[in-house]
Amino acid sequence: MKYPNIYTLFRERVAEYAGCDVFYVRREGEWRGSSWQTFGADAEALASALLASGLTRGAAVCVLMGNVPEWPVCDIGIIAAGGVSCGLYPTSSAEQCRYIIEHSDAEFVFADTAAQLEKVLSMRDELPDVKQFVVLDAEAARGREGVVSFEEFLHLGEERREATASELRERAEGARADDTAVMVYTSGTTGLPKGACLSHRYIINSVESLRETVPVYDTDVAFSYLPYCHVAERVSGLYNRLYAGAAAYFVDDLMKLGQYML
Repeated sequence: MKYPNIYTLFRERVAEYAGCDVFYVRREGEWRGSSWQTFGADAEALASALLASGLTRGAAVCVLMGNVPEWPVCDIGIIAAGGVSCGLYPTSSAEQCRYIIEHSDAEFVFADTAAQLEKVLSMRDELPDVKQFVVLDAEAARGREGVVSFEEFLHLGEERREATASELRERAEGARADDTAVMVYTSGTTGLPKGACLSHRYIINSVESLRETVPVYDTDVAFSYLPYCHVAERVSGLYNRLYAGAAAYFVDDLMKLGQYML
């Protein structure tokens, strides 16, 4: 295993590819990119904000988003802050979300749209351990107690960067190989979903093994269209691309996948 933890791998890639774009989204008929440098800054700001907001070391943080650049920003930021990143399927019902948020003992929940936020807020009384809800849709956060916009949350992290720097460095760089980095829940087809705890060692070893069979290079064009909470997109997608320094092109509409490929 070349890297002791996911954050060490992340920081090396950000430094190596700082001048290149890592995420592409479709806007007005063309692909628009954002840089590795921005990815690094946003992930660390999010980690800083989590620490400033009281994230307990080893506590879960749930992410309820579609395929957007903020998903990997949340994922890496959560891990850097010493938390456990746990994805929720965007298609999950409010009750299914409640079960996983409660079962994982999540302290924070990130959502992308107003509809997804309402889904989890409808179960708020049954989620006493959640300290804060964060949503990409700034308008959806306005005037809601315990809810903050993603932009405001990053701004908090930037403001508290100096105050949290020492603890963040210790949590991010000091993560042990066998510490749990992410939690992936099963579908629950034959019973209640079960959370599989994946360590830094498991993820990095899996990617290094995968690369020996199906290598990915930094010149490759890779689409992100499977849900990030699915282990295939999480390991062979997000972390595999991270290891390779490859960019991700986010598919906002599965019906357009063929068009985007052309």
